Amino acid sequence: MSSGGYDDAAFGQSHLMTAFGDVDDASKVAADGAKSTQGRDQDLSRSCPLLMFSTPLNSADPDVIGTLKVGARLTIQERSGVVVAVTHNDKVAGSITAPTLSRLLRCMAAGYSYEGVVDDIRGGTCWVTVRHRRS
Repeated sequence: MSSGGYDDAAFGQSHLMTAFGDVDDASKVAADGAKSTQGRDQDLSRSCPLLMFSTPLNSADPDVIGTLKVGARLTIQERSGVVVAVTHNDKVAGSITAPTLSRLLRCMAAGYSYEGVVDDIRGGTCWVTVRHRRS
């Protein structure tokens, strides 16, 4: 197994997982297995504004979802380690558990803000598109 948790034999070469995806050439990563802080900051400044994905809200609150309409904008926040979608009056509509969650958390920790735009509501399921909120 490589340090990134992948079986090197399965890839047939050294294969590392970085903050923003797989790197097939280990020489692209510093000798200690991590990019320099400056490199990470540059990666964030390029990738965080472009981060966008669609996901259903998990553990959706039916009372809050019942007040939403398609096109509504929710603020994405981290609260006690959980990423949630919050209405304009600070009600939690549901949580975000998408595969890109770790990347979203890194971007939020770096100071980027995100919103969730309601795409669809059917029964108790509410789909949102999470995207960078421009100031």
